Amino acid sequence: MFNFYTNKTRGFTLVELLVVIAIIGVLASTVLAALRDARVAAQDSRRISDVKQLKTAMEIYYTKNGGRYPQMISPGPTPVAGTVIGDGSGHSVSWLTTPMVGILDTIPSDPTRGFGAGSYLYVRGTAGKGYGIRVTMAGGVSCVTGMNVSPSWWGAPPACPF
Repeated sequence: MFNFYTNKTRGFTLVELLVVIAIIGVLASTVLAALRDARVAAQDSRRISDVKQLKTAMEIYYTKNGGRYPQMISPGPTPVAGTVIGDGSGHSVSWLTTPMVGILDTIPSDPTRGFGAGSYLYVRGTAGKGYGIRVTMAGGVSCVTGMNVSPSWWGAPPACPF
């Protein structure tokens, strides 16, 4: 006769199951941290690529337009769309859309901020003889690149290494 109370089946104890769950948790947290670091590195790589693309477009514009860098033109609504912004005033690179037609079909935007606060900023120097692009990398560190960049535009952030 079969007795349910005396027949011992083999299985895992509660302690063994808890140890396995703890090990899986540690491994999962390690993998998630590595993925986050990889995502941040990919975003910074895209920022570097975007700024290099903008710099190349600036030089093409400079060559085609009598040795002057492009002015910013407001996309609207404030100031009114089509308003030309004066030299030495910094705004989002999205304001370069109109002047860069035919040179740069799509103005690149920051991978996490788009064209909002902390995105790529552009300033044209006096009479178009210089320009600056400010980029904020992951971690909030900003750097500046361009041609004849004036420290008065953004204070003194370091020069970008690219």
